[in-house]
Amino acid sequence: MITPHRSQLCQPSFFEQQPRCTVVMEACGAAHHWARVLSGLGYEVKLIAPEAVRPFVKWGKKNDGVDAAAICAAAPRPDATFVAVKSLEQQGVLALRSARALLVKQQTMLANAIRGLATEFGFVAPQGTDKLVLLRACGASPRRYKPRHGETAVSGLGEAGSVLQGSAVHGRGDPLGGPLVPVVRPVAETAGCAIQAAKGRLAGGH
Repeated sequence: MITPHRSQLCQPSFFEQQPRCTVVMEACGAAHHWARVLSGLGYEVKLIAPEAVRPFVKWGKKNDGVDAAAICAAAPRPDATFVAVKSLEQQGVLALRSARALLVKQQTMLANAIRGLATEFGFVAPQGTDKLVLLRACGASPRRYKPRHGETAVSGLGEAGSVLQGSAVHGRGDPLGGPLVPVVRPVAETAGCAIQAAKGRLAGGH
């Protein structure tokens, strides 16, 4: 049995020197990257869902050894849930989804903060992020924000919101539509087949 140091596991050269086998990893951060790397080296790689591993983790302990033991206990079970390994193209689509979701969330948070601050000074704007410019324009009106620190706060948040709204990811229309849809759909359609195939191989002891 090999017990490599953590630093060795970050080097593909370590795996190049090992006999080929089946590698089961928890589908968490960087798992899809390493699944692609190890598959390219000739390993059979399976990604197991974290919720399938969690019941086998010993309470009160959390380290690499405990996690590995839990994965080994969970993987052979017939009810284990596996995750299809994503290609680089699929990973890119999901990265764009995550980036867009984050930008939209941040823009909404900023919009709510601007409206909340402005109402404290008696300024209200209609619904819609495009109407927030009216709250910034109020600073130039005769009835300014008093004290001027209020105007500074609203303007600062407004500028941050403009940056988000005009960002490369958020500013080109909806990045989840159009040509990305054909890429996302096969992921969902093939995931079930990949999961069933992985279950069959484990059940057969391969």
